[in-house]
Amino acid sequence: MKTDVVVHSAALTNRSEKRTLSEGSSVYVRIIKKDGNNSYTAAFGGGRFSIKSELPLKPGMGFFTTIMLENNRIVLQQQNVKMIVQDAGLQKINSVIDMTGKISDPKLISYFERIGLIPDEISLSLYNQMRNLGIRFERTLFIKARAIGMKFKGREKNASIIAYLIECKGLQASEKSVEEIMSGGENSMSFSEDFDFSNNTRENPVRDFFKMILNGEKISSAKEGVVTLFNHLGFSYSRASIQGNWIKIPFEFSSSKANKKAGNGSFCGFLNSYSKILDHFTLSMSYGGHIYGFAVFLKNERCCKIIISSTGDVEMDFALSTDFKKKFPDSEVFFCRDNEFCEFYTEPADIGFVNGVV
Repeated sequence: MKTDVVVHSAALTNRSEKRTLSEGSSVYVRIIKKDGNNSYTAAFGGGRFSIKSELPLKPGMGFFTTIMLENNRIVLQQQNVKMIVQDAGLQKINSVIDMTGKISDPKLISYFERIGLIPDEISLSLYNQMRNLGIRFERTLFIKARAIGMKFKGREKNASIIAYLIECKGLQASEKSVEEIMSGGENSMSFSEDFDFSNNTRENPVRDFFKMILNGEKISSAKEGVVTLFNHLGFSYSRASIQGNWIKIPFEFSSSKANKKAGNGSFCGFLNSYSKILDHFTLSMSYGGHIYGFAVFLKNERCCKIIISSTGDVEMDFALSTDFKKKFPDSEVFFCRDNEFCEFYTEPADIGFVNGVV
């Protein structure tokens, strides 16, 4: 009987036993036989693999090693000794969603099914968040996040991501907490400068407003609530090594000329846990009956890529694209489907995995 063993860049999963071994975690290895030329057949993680060892090994011996991924290979490391898994090369799947929002690559569909996930855009979005955060794969977390997210008709993906992020922060996600974070709760900032897309000076009040927010000048007066709690990290010791933290700052703006609310939106930033600076951020806003979304990716604290989403007309889309290309000539500027964009947008990446069979 064959048992599939899937190793991807976040975890090693033996589906038949519902076990997960994270990259960097300890695994027990048993040497079954010697194959010659410093090669051995070894069993670990519910699978049987051919490994190559720098030191001689004996059949029957067992020991604990640490799982590593180096140069598209699984490496078992014990102190200063490395054992390379020879017959388990890292394969890559391009995580592409078609124009209808569905996964079209049969390899990606098969991969998700083998690790117990529904092969759709929600699973892919949660998977990308997992990789972005640098945490291990937990199928139960995906299932819970999806179950909560599916209760939000038309907003399933965004709600599922928020539920997943709440759980990853060590808090308990619920339909109520997801709704409060999605709506911004009571923690909304506001400004009443003239905000007019037809005004060439529109970036001045916007820039000043966000500079005040990021400098903490506006946050101190906000009421504490679910969003404030969401913006913190460290509620779970088991995820202390998380690579970054999403924060959300809801805002609304009004027109002093019209003396009424002009629109609202949210700023969501991903703060790197090590450098303590923004890796990327999104700006979502509702204005003039349309919804606009911008994802900005930074390199060395400079803008290197901008993703734009808009429900506006073609003329407005062209104007937005032209403006961004003028202001950021060294940055790539792309458009994405409006239903592909979300507040906590994370750029898709190739999925790497390794197959093993016993």
